Amino acid sequence: IFENNKIIKFLDNGIIYTFSLIFFSSILFILVIFLKQIIELDLNFNEYIIHPLTNSIMLSNLTAILVTFNGLVLSQILILMRNDYLKQQFLFLLTSIILVVSPIIISLGYYINLGELRYFNGINFFIIILINFIFILPFSILIFFTKLKNIYIDFQDIKNSFNISNLSFFKIIFPLIKKEIYFIYAFSTALSFGDFTVISFFKNENFQTLPTLLYRLIISYRFEEASYVAGLILIISLFFYLIIDYKFYKFMPDKRI
Repeated sequence: IFENNKIIKFLDNGIIYTFSLIFFSSILFILVIFLKQIIELDLNFNEYIIHPLTNSIMLSNLTAILVTFNGLVLSQILILMRNDYLKQQFLFLLTSIILVVSPIIISLGYYINLGELRYFNGINFFIIILINFIFILPFSILIFFTKLKNIYIDFQDIKNSFNISNLSFFKIIFPLIKKEIYFIYAFSTALSFGDFTVISFFKNENFQTLPTLLYRLIISYRFEEASYVAGLILIISLFFYLIIDYKFYKFMPDKRI
């Protein structure tokens, strides 16, 4: 009855289009200004974007590498602890409890404890990566653990029959989790690239990223330039996520099927 009801369909489409308009209108506005700035190509402005852009790319990629590697290792450990329920649940709790803690609290704690060390760019660089890593890691573990658990359930009998060691078994199943590796890497890169919460505590005159540059332009009422930086953050974040995810995750078939 409801499928043939034109009023219901009209309302559904209206809600979808309205939500899309509200959500994407601001993004489209930013992209229009970004393209306008590209056409005009203010070289002086682009010169002081290079350093923050380089820092943002390095921070996001190093964070993604750490999140992907450690998430995979910890998920493997959780799988191997499946016979020890209490230890497994304790490790789960330890890695997931961070989700209920605000990044501002942890950032402030590091900021106060570092004292004068917070004025060293190398220390700031390391701390920003560390905090971003801590907050993205639970998502990595959740995705890897779910995939590895299903693989172990499907192939546990074969592993036991041929007496395959855990390391050898992991090498065998590694191709089956490549999709998840690409996805976690892309997700972590995109998420940490535009993050401002953590970086705001450790920015200084000699250490800038694109989000801190964006904030500085906004408080200076340089909105067109701020829109350009916002557009750059948006496009690069989408590039990291959509290109890697679309190419390697979505269309890589599961060879078990």
